[in-house]
Amino acid sequence: MSATRKPPVHWSDGEVEFLQEKLVNIIAADHTIPLLTAIHRAEQSLEPGRRRLIRYLSPYGKRIREKFEAAYQKGLRTVPPPPPPVEVREEPEPFVTDTSEAEDPTLEMPAASERDAGPGAELMPILSGLSTPLLLAEVLVRIGADMLQRLDRIEAAVLSRITPEPPQPALPRMPTSARNGTGSQEDESEPKPKVVAVVGLLKDQFEHVREKVADLPFRLVWLDKEMNKPFIPGADFVIVERHCSHKWWTTAQRAVPRDCLVFCDGSITQVVQRVFDFHAKAVHKDKARRTS
Repeated sequence: MSATRKPPVHWSDGEVEFLQEKLVNIIAADHTIPLLTAIHRAEQSLEPGRRRLIRYLSPYGKRIREKFEAAYQKGLRTVPPPPPPVEVREEPEPFVTDTSEAEDPTLEMPAASERDAGPGAELMPILSGLSTPLLLAEVLVRIGADMLQRLDRIEAAVLSRITPEPPQPALPRMPTSARNGTGSQEDESEPKPKVVAVVGLLKDQFEHVREKVADLPFRLVWLDKEMNKPFIPGADFVIVERHCSHKWWTTAQRAVPRDCLVFCDGSITQVVQRVFDFHAKAVHKDKARRTS
């Protein structure tokens, strides 16, 4: 006799609202957690027989997906609570019984020329400003601040290298009146092509998409999803594919307006369709601007 299949679980409205509240709290605590992982963590609060734990978002249904995505965005807008302050305990000053030892000239700080000559000379400006006696906590805090400043300078130098060079200024176009002698002051300058950034696809997949939309006045830019720090330079539209971390979605929200950003959870054909949708939207805006 064949085993009977377990009937599918259908959540009630109360269970969906309960999961929405859980999602907001989970995402507010960790803005980097993916939506599907947050849903699975919220389901742990339900009884074992009421959990679905689906591997993809699409089987949850359109209505439930919209509610979960709204809860996800609400959680992202919630400012996480600040971390608890770190309490640094100061050690008491040592009790000196022998005044001659405390005033020993051999314990004085060496001269500047001697400090710069040996190893660790770059830390001497930090140590020179410390109070006496030196506290271990104060030394660690100042060294840590100096290292963070160095890392910021290194990161800025790397980003300046991968940032695309600005386009060369175009030569001034000859006025229409000088070309045809009609005296018209109409400006016939050609608009610059819109830039569409695509993140989440492999390089060969991106080349396939670019061939499909080669006739559109768009310039497609491929962004490597494996970059340690997401960076979207000068894009008019952004397409975020499902095979990338949530940090890219957060970065894209800061880079372009909401109506110029889409998330694709389907095939390459869907990415191509999104590019055509962006083109139709750009044409509509251009017509509205000309008629106004």
